Amino acid sequence: METRADHLPSPNPSAPAAAYPRWVLLGEYFFGGRGDPDTKTVAHARTAKGRPISISFVLAAPTAVSRLRLDSPGLPLPDVVDVRSHAIAAHGDSVLVKIETNGSSSWDDDDDWIMSDYFIYCAGDAAADPTRPPSLSLLPLKGKRYMDVHGTALLRRGQDEVLVAALDSWVKKGEGSQQVVAELCLLRSHDWEWELKQLPVIHDEGKREEVSSWQTDRVIPVGDRFFLWVDYLRGIIWSDMWQETPELRYLSLPVEPELCTSRSDQGDGSSYRSVCPTDGGRAVRFVEVLPRCCCGCPGATACAVSRHAFTITT
Repeated sequence: METRADHLPSPNPSAPAAAYPRWVLLGEYFFGGRGDPDTKTVAHARTAKGRPISISFVLAAPTAVSRLRLDSPGLPLPDVVDVRSHAIAAHGDSVLVKIETNGSSSWDDDDDWIMSDYFIYCAGDAAADPTRPPSLSLLPLKGKRYMDVHGTALLRRGQDEVLVAALDSWVKKGEGSQQVVAELCLLRSHDWEWELKQLPVIHDEGKREEVSSWQTDRVIPVGDRFFLWVDYLRGIIWSDMWQETPELRYLSLPVEPELCTSRSDQGDGSSYRSVCPTDGGRAVRFVEVLPRCCCGCPGATACAVSRHAFTITT
């Protein structure tokens, strides 16, 4: 997961701004640090139950992994409650994070409970006039409570606009035909309320079976307008997310699609295929890397001559 860090302040007032990397590789899982957090990156908020938490960055230049740190003085000790937190998505200077707490009646009114809170951490901009400090915003509880890390994405546009979306799809039976419909759960910063939309997936003729088998492996923001929900074995559902009612369109990958829904044998394709934005979000590239034998046959081989032979498709 990548995110920008160039708006973060320098660790101390006398150090140059380059002391923090321009961008970072962000690890999915948080850690509870020892000692004081970085005061230049820390942001504070409260959970839905009103307990204070804070999140800060522990930054490292790539190829090292940077991580977010969770401090929870408002939550009980780990031997009383299990606190889990991780980053779901990132875009620009913002990260969508999930904090899950599991507890019991020993300290809460409920007998047993699992509480998931979602926040948007924004790194702010120390170079702006006036400066924008880091912020941590709790997402509203209504709407989609569980957000799958593979199907949920965050989109940042400018300083004030942010959007969160999660997508599920299924085949809806109609009179005389079957239509592929997707459930899009959408949160926009201008009204800060969840919208639930059931939308048809627009596809070319002959693609219905392919789309009906589609599963999300990864969701990718492209520029500050588009989301691409990727199925590495079949294709992409893409949409301009700033439309009032987004249109969902399906595009096949340049591979032979898998029409079965089971992935127990072959996995999801992410070990040898990738889809990513390039040229500043103005283009999207597909890459497939497969081993081959020196004789030209596809697939892994024990032949010493072919140990480093691959077929690369873009």
